[in-house]
Amino acid sequence: MRKIVVLIVLFISANSQAQNQEIQNVIETFFEAFHAKDTLKLKALCDETMILQSINENIKGAKLSNEKPTAFFKSIASIPAELKFHEKY
Repeated sequence: MRKIVVLIVLFISANSQAQNQEIQNVIETFFEAFHAKDTLKLKALCDETMILQSINENIKGAKLSNEKPTAFFKSIASIPAELKFHEKY
């Protein structure tokens, strides 16, 4: 019985590590496409129903706003070539 429990724990652990690596790969690919302004690759990585939200803070307080995915992709494509940026996660 104990051997079965150990095997199950090892299987769950290995499966979790594989899922974590898959998630990490998607995140890295997303940011590579983001920096390359490759909106086609970004669209392929993102679900069409994704919700994009921003928080803007000023003297009056904070305001939460929603952005449509199409606006997000247009904003990425319109980043000037001379503007360099680097996202860290």
